[in-house]
Amino acid sequence: MPKPTERYSAENLAVLNWYEHIRKRPGMYLGATNQRGFINVLREVLAAQAYGGPYARVGLVLTGPAAARLAFEAPPTTVQQVPGRAPYWVLLSQNLEVLNALSERFYLDLMGPAGQLQGRRHYRKGREVAAEAFAPSAPSLIHATFQLDPDIWGEAFCWNPDFLQGELRTFAYLNPGLRLDLAYRVAEVNCRCLFQYDRGLRDCIEIEILRGSGGAYCLTEIDLTGEGWQLRGAFAFREYSVDAAFLQSYVNQERSPDHGTHVDGFLRGLARGLSQYFREQLPIDPDQVLERRIRENIVAALHLQIAHPHYRGAVKHQLANPEVVEPIAQDVATAVFERLGADPDLAKRVRGGLLQNIAGMT
Repeated sequence: MPKPTERYSAENLAVLNWYEHIRKRPGMYLGATNQRGFINVLREVLAAQAYGGPYARVGLVLTGPAAARLAFEAPPTTVQQVPGRAPYWVLLSQNLEVLNALSERFYLDLMGPAGQLQGRRHYRKGREVAAEAFAPSAPSLIHATFQLDPDIWGEAFCWNPDFLQGELRTFAYLNPGLRLDLAYRVAEVNCRCLFQYDRGLRDCIEIEILRGSGGAYCLTEIDLTGEGWQLRGAFAFREYSVDAAFLQSYVNQERSPDHGTHVDGFLRGLARGLSQYFREQLPIDPDQVLERRIRENIVAALHLQIAHPHYRGAVKHQLANPEVVEPIAQDVATAVFERLGADPDLAKRVRGGLLQNIAGMT
C-alpha cells in the first residue's frame, strides 16, 4: 500500500493473469478448499457439459488421495462445429480453468476416434509449461488429469468416494440422460459407480417412495416454462401417514434447503388445483387446510432453472423471486385439475386419501 502522502496511480496496481487471480482468492471460486469446494467447481464443469444434450458422458477416476482424471466424451462432430462458436475442446478447457489454476499439475489430452493423441498441454499451477503436437481437429475424447495443489487444498486432503457418489447421483437426477461414471479403489479392490437417470427427478421420487412403508399415488411429472425460468420435477402423495413427507428443491443445479418462492408457487398450485376440482364437495374455504395436508403427505423433487435468481440472506438457501410464484401456481393448478378430470379413479383415490377427514367433506 502506498503511504498516505504518496500519489496513488496506475503504477501502484498489480497486474495479475487469470490463474494468479484464482490462486490468490480460491474461496471466491470454491466457497471452501475442501471436497465441497471441489464439487462446486466440478458442478460448473458438468453443467456446461450437460447442456450439450443427452449424449454427454463424463468419467471421474480417482487415481490418488488428491489426484484424479476427468474423461469427457466429446459430442458428435456436427454438434461441435457451430458457426461463430469456439471449438468444443476450447470451451471445455475454459470451464476447467479454476481446477487447472488450483492444481499442482494439470494435463489436457485430446484424442481422436481411434484413441490417437491429437495434442497435450501441460500446466503447473495454472501456467502452461509444455504443449505437444497440439493440432486438434474434432477430438472424440478429452482427458483432464490433475494433482490438486497442497498449498491450496492442504496436505491432509483425501477423496471421500461416498460423498462424491451422493453428489454425482444428485447431479444425474437434475440432468436426465447425462451419464456420470465414478471409479476408485478401496482395500485394493476396483470399484465403479454409474449414474444415469433418463427420467430425471421422477426416478428420484420413485426411489424415495420405495423407502416408505407404503406406496404412493398421483405420481406426476411437471415441466413448466415461463419468462426466464423452467421448472421440472415430479411429485406424488404418500399412501400411509406413517411415512414422512419428502420435499427437496434445487435452483440452477444447487440444492435450496429452505426452498423459496418456486416451492411456494408449487404448493399453492397443488392446493388450488385440488380446491377447484373438489369445490362442490368442499363447502369451506379449503386452501389453507389443503396446503397443510399436502405438506404432510407430499413426495416431491423440483428443479428450477432461472436466468436471474435472487436469494434471501447471504447464502443460496432460499429463493426470493416473487415473480415466479403466481405463474408456477397457475400452471401447476391447471395440470392437477386436468389430471384429475382425465382419471376419475385417481380423483376418487385423492378424495379418499389426501382429502379424507377435512371438515365439510361430502
